[in-house]
Amino acid sequence: MKILVLGGYGYFGSNLLAVLRHNPAHDLYIGARRQRDDRTVVVDWQSPEETLTRLLAYDVVVNAAPWPSDEHLFQCLSLFMERGRTWIETTADPLQTAKLLDWKSSVSPGPGAVMIGVGVFPGLTNVLVNSFSSTTGTLNLAIRYRLFSGAGPGMCLLMAETLTRPSIRLENGARKEGPPVAPSAIFPWSDGKHTAMQVYLADAEYLFRSTGIQQAATYLSVRPDAINWLGFTANLLPASNLVRRLLAAYFRFLRGVVFGKKRTPIEFCVSDGETNQAFVASDAFYAGSLLLEVCLEKVKNGLTPGFRAVDEVVTLEEVLEAGGRYGIAFQVKTYPR
Repeated sequence: MKILVLGGYGYFGSNLLAVLRHNPAHDLYIGARRQRDDRTVVVDWQSPEETLTRLLAYDVVVNAAPWPSDEHLFQCLSLFMERGRTWIETTADPLQTAKLLDWKSSVSPGPGAVMIGVGVFPGLTNVLVNSFSSTTGTLNLAIRYRLFSGAGPGMCLLMAETLTRPSIRLENGARKEGPPVAPSAIFPWSDGKHTAMQVYLADAEYLFRSTGIQQAATYLSVRPDAINWLGFTANLLPASNLVRRLLAAYFRFLRGVVFGKKRTPIEFCVSDGETNQAFVASDAFYAGSLLLEVCLEKVKNGLTPGFRAVDEVVTLEEVLEAGGRYGIAFQVKTYPR
């Protein structure tokens, strides 16, 4: 199976390839802006027709790169559906996720497949939420990670945008806007109960569309804990491009240079106000890469054509089983209220 990874030289893309290379059945290529070796495929969206022709030569394209224009991306997805190819999208941007989910309702059926939300959050979080049954009409998701750990430029930019765009929650079935860092909540974690800041993450778009859910929000809990309280100072910042660029540059220096080689343990907690279920992974990016490997196994075994989110394809049990095969420690825990 010929697989092209767009952005394979980036931080997340290189983590994806590190896992995929363990499987000798994968015929791997890397999409990049310039030629590096005989496994590099030049992707230049300034020449969209030529680029689309090149992409369609592969059975599967995994996109771990920044989007081209919306027009080019959705043209590409439509062609993949028509020509019987598979596109796997890893974006964690909430605005892009909303566009993808809205596009789902208008896409024409075909022999190909488009799978979205294949990453860490969204991705592993989708699978966890799908295994959880809310009995109260409330569905909140919190993510806890160590700030002083490695991340790529794309994630650093997303962090900056999160701190400068309004938070969005679902309240009585309607979307409500708030400041970038909205009132916090307490969630149980493996090291005790800690505060989490309400922010607008891509996972919110999936929660808002969940059947029967009237209240929903997404939260971040950062280690060390003092940073959660400092996070509220983001509400004082102007939502300008200059501020976003400065914040992104700061995060790139911190997480790309100073702590660039430090791995990122991560926890997710989904709650309906009565029950809390948590997922713990010792390495966030390796865990997200493992989810991609499970998705590729599904494609190899005959994925049903169509457009779907990752939790419509992969179960939590399959992720845990893959973790055992690849030697990564996953834990699923249930906490009382």
